[in-house]
Amino acid sequence: MARREDDEVRHLTDIPSLSDADLGEILARAEAIRRGEAPSPFPGSIASIFYEPSTRTEMSFLKAMDLIGAHPLRMLPERSSVTKGESPEETVKTLAAVGARAVVIRTSEPLLPERLKAIGPGIVNAGDGCHEHPTQALLDAATLIEVKGTLEGLRVLIVGDHLHSRVSRSSGRLFVRMGARVRLAGPAELTPPALAEALGAGLAEDLEGELAETDVVMALRIQKERQAIPLVPDLGEYRRVWGITKERFARHPDLLLMHPGPANLGVEVDGEIVDDERSLIRSQVRMGSFIRAAVLGMVGEASI
Repeated sequence: MARREDDEVRHLTDIPSLSDADLGEILARAEAIRRGEAPSPFPGSIASIFYEPSTRTEMSFLKAMDLIGAHPLRMLPERSSVTKGESPEETVKTLAAVGARAVVIRTSEPLLPERLKAIGPGIVNAGDGCHEHPTQALLDAATLIEVKGTLEGLRVLIVGDHLHSRVSRSSGRLFVRMGARVRLAGPAELTPPALAEALGAGLAEDLEGELAETDVVMALRIQKERQAIPLVPDLGEYRRVWGITKERFARHPDLLLMHPGPANLGVEVDGEIVDDERSLIRSQVRMGSFIRAAVLGMVGEASI
């Protein structure tokens, strides 16, 4: 959670900028909020700009604002001056002028949140293109800690479209940092070896054999909207080779299931197991508001 040189504003734009102290504080605050402890009230308004569609992330950020007593300024790009050509920089300056102390932003443009940090209010990255999704990584880690107690030594397999996934980049990096053994699996064209190396993760070629040596499997959505040329032309074949099917899941009775959502049901994961007792998918959604309340609270304290 980076600060400006004058130390007046905190931002969260990626996992590498998060110090160990900030990571510990976010997780501790989120756990306290989850237990029902009232967080410190946010001193003012928080704006949100979602240039990309979202359900889970946007709604949990709005719930997080409610949890910390912040006044939400929800900007809908399709009903704003964005339709008239207004730049993100000008939009954030305007939101700051009307009193926003922090701005939550989702965008298809990688590194845009990093660029906006110089403007003034605290910037919280809610997903930027194929680059990073830091609060998703934090809620994924917190969900696993709630169930397993620690990530140290945990064997995590992430399966799917790594090439276009900001979740793979953020969650994979954070899991490794917190002591998990992480391996990436998926079609070769969607699983770059260079990415695995950058994350400190390994590569897995045989899904069935790998699942036998795995504690947690996280399935990733095939992001067709980010593929100019479809890289998975046969979804049925993808499910057969890489999907977490109900039959495959049943063969591994100790395996836990995660998915950042939304899922292509019947492709990367079967709908019948989304609400299985070993699925953490709904727990991830519930954890999102607590993690995001903790992050926004820390941003607010630094902006007073």
